[in-house]
Amino acid sequence: MKKAGKITLILAIAAQVICCFGLNLMGGYAFIINGYEKCGYALFASTVLLAAALVVAVFKKVVIPLLLNIGGSLCYIYTIAVLAAIPNTKIPKESTEALMAKHFPTIIVTVLLVLLVFFNFMDEDAVRKRREKRSAAKAAENRSLDEHEKII
Repeated sequence: MKKAGKITLILAIAAQVICCFGLNLMGGYAFIINGYEKCGYALFASTVLLAAALVVAVFKKVVIPLLLNIGGSLCYIYTIAVLAAIPNTKIPKESTEALMAKHFPTIIVTVLLVLLVFFNFMDEDAVRKRREKRSAAKAAENRSLDEHEKII
């Protein structure tokens, strides 16, 4: 599991650099200068959120990177949805489909971040901590009563 987690981390960093810092930032800038400000800002927000998810996931966290990953994914999905909704009379479908295809690789970042969060969740230390926490809660629940305590 540790080897798979390290490989996933390396792949996630590479995908992050190529897809987010390359494609999404350039695409976001292009959208802004062409009058689609919301799409451009959504791609910038996607880059920031996905990068933050990766940074937090490096520290073996689970919930926060998952939430950041969802937020970042929603941002680039918004851009793809807007491109898909542009009518053929305004911009030919071939052009919008080509733009959408340039942002589909960002899905790889989402998948790799989900895998990284899964490996963090299944890490031996995390499993041990959860097991100890459950045992402590069960022991506190099943402890014997003191003299001054009564069952009502």
